[in-house]
Amino acid sequence: MKQKTAQILNKIRRFLTPVNVFCLAASLGAIVVLLCFFFSRGELLERYFFYDTRDTGMDFFHSIEYVKGRTPYSLFRTLYPPLANLVFYVFLRFIPDSVTQNWPPDFFESVYIRGTNLDLRTYQAPMLIFLVFVILMFLIAMLFLTSFLKELGPLKANFVAVCMLLSPGMLHAVDRGNIILLVIVSLFFFQYFRNSSNALLRELSLLALAFAAGIKLYPAFFGVLLLRDKQFKRAARAVLYGIASVILPALLFKDGLSGLSIWLSVTMERAGPIIGVPPTVGTGFENILVRLSGYLEKFFSIQIDSGWFVGAGFCVAGLLLLASLLMKKEWQAQLCISLAITLFSSQYAYVFSLFLLPLIQFIISEKTINKSNVFPFTLLVLINIHLPLFYTRDVHYPNYIFYHCFALAAILWCCVMVVKNLIACVKRREPLLKKKAKKN
Repeated sequence: MKQKTAQILNKIRRFLTPVNVFCLAASLGAIVVLLCFFFSRGELLERYFFYDTRDTGMDFFHSIEYVKGRTPYSLFRTLYPPLANLVFYVFLRFIPDSVTQNWPPDFFESVYIRGTNLDLRTYQAPMLIFLVFVILMFLIAMLFLTSFLKELGPLKANFVAVCMLLSPGMLHAVDRGNIILLVIVSLFFFQYFRNSSNALLRELSLLALAFAAGIKLYPAFFGVLLLRDKQFKRAARAVLYGIASVILPALLFKDGLSGLSIWLSVTMERAGPIIGVPPTVGTGFENILVRLSGYLEKFFSIQIDSGWFVGAGFCVAGLLLLASLLMKKEWQAQLCISLAITLFSSQYAYVFSLFLLPLIQFIISEKTINKSNVFPFTLLVLINIHLPLFYTRDVHYPNYIFYHCFALAAILWCCVMVVKNLIACVKRREPLLKKKAKKN
């Protein structure tokens, strides 16, 4: 009897590999959420994604409106960097003038036209452009994911890739029409080719990183991986490419270089919680502090000045980037970097798609689940699968409570790992960064 029990337990352990656990959890999560949608007759579907159900794809369609006339900064004060606006201007060129000529030249009026006959989503050309963009991004991402996971075999690699592409972060990005989909594809390119034996592909990977940074800025944090590998010359070139990706596209707009100063001022203005929504909504560390201060005030009547919360978010992000340099394994470093990106500023759930990068690296490098990796792996799985967490309209967003708990747990894990690594290095008298540099 004991022998049979031991055999059964061994079979279970062999089955519970990281890839199998992720696939099982992703499948169960998707089934549960789909059943919630089905039995609620779609009511919960409307509370799972963005709260404004009339504004699906807003980040895509509104951004096309803002580049009309090539004055996105002086007229609309957009938050996107010049390269992102250049991408949207390319999309604009595919839309007939008969559609665009009646657009209002004002930010707030452009928001109010949703649902009217001026709304881009009611026209064929913009909708086709949006659908082609999403499909193309998913197809390219699929190619990279299956390439990352090719050692699993074609069937399992394809299934894992589909689970990742249908993860909450990716679907929320589709719901918003957010250009982070292009960022994810660019980061996949960087991650896949940055240590290639082909010099041209290695250089193109730096351009991909710079392109991603030019689209959203914060992907530049992944350049820390180059410093971690002591690839200092490549890191310097990546910085130069990144600066060019910001400055050169600005010259193609009528705002010129003056548009950069407007853009930077708008970026600083919006550095805090998202305007128009409760301050606890968002992924930034300041959102977490607002939530915690609310609990302290409610239960202990302790009031905390929130003036330093935004600065704390930047500090925590910087410390996480430093922690990524001290991690022994690449997936650990990528988890720190992804966490830094989500915490340094208030953002929506589409940013969770960045946690696919450390999850991929974990599955590639870790063949078993053990006591040293089970905790971070659990966190990575939970953030990349669907959970039955739904918005409560006009009150607050309960699913952000889950993310805030996730972030605090991940920060705690990072602190523990940094301390362990430092102690181990001191005991063995080893340098913190041992890896040899690749060819530059």
